[in-house]
Amino acid sequence: MFSARLKPRILVCAPSNAAVDYVVLKILKDRFIDGNGGKYNPSIIRVGSGHSASVALVSLQSKLDTTIEMCSNIEKTKIAMDECRKELARIDGEISNLQRRIRALIASCPYKLGKGANEAHDYLYTH
Repeated sequence: MFSARLKPRILVCAPSNAAVDYVVLKILKDRFIDGNGGKYNPSIIRVGSGHSASVALVSLQSKLDTTIEMCSNIEKTKIAMDECRKELARIDGEISNLQRRIRALIASCPYKLGKGANEAHDYLYTH
């Protein structure tokens, strides 16, 4: 479940602005596939000059303008921060749950664990 949430970071370069725009449009249209086989829209920032109007919403300038606008509105900023705190709490909960599951697996294992597992054991019981 946790590994399915990890998304790769990809840098795409192309020989022309039109080619970069084509790749961006293809990604926006077809989306990516996550570890569970589901499709998702990746976060995209189109860097460079000469982008077409069709990819203007993912341009660096557009993203900066949106961020500046959001930060200039205190209420929107508070809402965004609250959402981030909720997501952080959810992730912390997932981590704690995974640590408990790992501890239970280690405790129930009838075999001697290797070096990496022992290091994981030490980490889990000190954090």
